[in-house]
Amino acid sequence: MKGLLRIFEKMRPQFKEKGRFSRFRPVYDALENFCFAPSTRTVVAPHVRDPLDLKRFMSMVIVALLPCIAAGFYFFGLRFALMIAVSYAAGGAVEVIFAMARKEEINEGFLVTGMLFPLILPPALPLWMVALGVAFGVFVGKEVFGGTGRNLFNPALVGRCFLALAYPRAMADSWVQPATGLMRALFHTGAAHHDVVTGATPLALAKQG
Repeated sequence: MKGLLRIFEKMRPQFKEKGRFSRFRPVYDALENFCFAPSTRTVVAPHVRDPLDLKRFMSMVIVALLPCIAAGFYFFGLRFALMIAVSYAAGGAVEVIFAMARKEEINEGFLVTGMLFPLILPPALPLWMVALGVAFGVFVGKEVFGGTGRNLFNPALVGRCFLALAYPRAMADSWVQPATGLMRALFHTGAAHHDVVTGATPLALAKQG
């Protein structure tokens, strides 16, 4: 850890206001705060008495979500892993763009949003819809209100509502039968199945004898 800290210290001048990479200061700050405890303390009460700040709380939420992620990977295989990757890439791009435009730190809340969003989607949903939904959710659900802590709605739920209204058929037809067994999960194809099959009612069958 000391070696990693030295690397961050050597790179810090390059990301300051007049540094070569000053435009990417939010990215540097996010990585530094994720790897190390912050040295800052609040000015007014309640005062911070340990290094557990908002970023660390978000890290704890991610750890709490790991069992759900493992279950999703077990039942739906590499397809679910791709959905998480697309969610982080698309939503993270929106987050970074707004952080750079506002010259602020990257909001750590997206680390949770990017992981929650695939968990509330049908596993066979096209990846481009995953990207569109999470980008819409982060933009409309959070960034237009000012970022983490100022948003009125949960960005992941905003993205899902958008997909449900814009692409209802895809959202309804993208349910898949969960795989059982690790090897089946790894190579799960995700073929769609119907949730409900309609047929003759008991009364109609009774009339037919």
